[in-house]
Amino acid sequence: MWNRLWSINVPMELMRRLSEIKWEAKVGDPYLLAWLVVAAYLFAAFGCIACAIRAEQIFGRHKLNFHRTVWGGLGAVMLFLAINKQLDLQTLFTQIMKVLAKNWDIYELGRRSRKYFVFGLGLFSAGVMAWIMWNVRRQWRRYVILLLGVIFIVRFIIVRAGTFYGVRLPELSRFTGGIRVNGMLELTGALVVAASAYLNLWTAQKARRK
Repeated sequence: MWNRLWSINVPMELMRRLSEIKWEAKVGDPYLLAWLVVAAYLFAAFGCIACAIRAEQIFGRHKLNFHRTVWGGLGAVMLFLAINKQLDLQTLFTQIMKVLAKNWDIYELGRRSRKYFVFGLGLFSAGVMAWIMWNVRRQWRRYVILLLGVIFIVRFIIVRAGTFYGVRLPELSRFTGGIRVNGMLELTGALVVAASAYLNLWTAQKARRK
């Protein structure tokens, strides 16, 4: 009987804690720069998806699925980042994880593991970029601009995650006379990714007309 009651109470307690999460689906940053970043992400997303669709025209049949995966996946990431820029989904994710950690009595362990999460995020990002670089070493000209934009965005995300979770990371402001440039890296990165996508589309279209 007690086991039966326990199995009922645990989900109810979990639902009670989840209901206490203070997050609303609303615009989190109404300022012009934030909307410019959203527009840049959407512009980049559409360009990346178009590159995935026209991958055979741009890159040929060699490693066609790889090219489609990279550009399609990056398009999905850009779309997610555009939505996240205003809805602040990482806050919702963090609060849900806190509730689950408290419910499973591992909150202190999770709190001490934040720096490892940020480190793992950086290591994973570096691994993905190394994988892409290795596979495009014979077509690096079509990817060099893209990778530069991705590096800018990854740098922004890692520093933002470090700030969010209280992990101190080196600031670029010490090289720029105290001017904070991390926010500008996000906009610049999205625009560079978009430039790479549309440049590839334009080059393929130009070659097709010849």
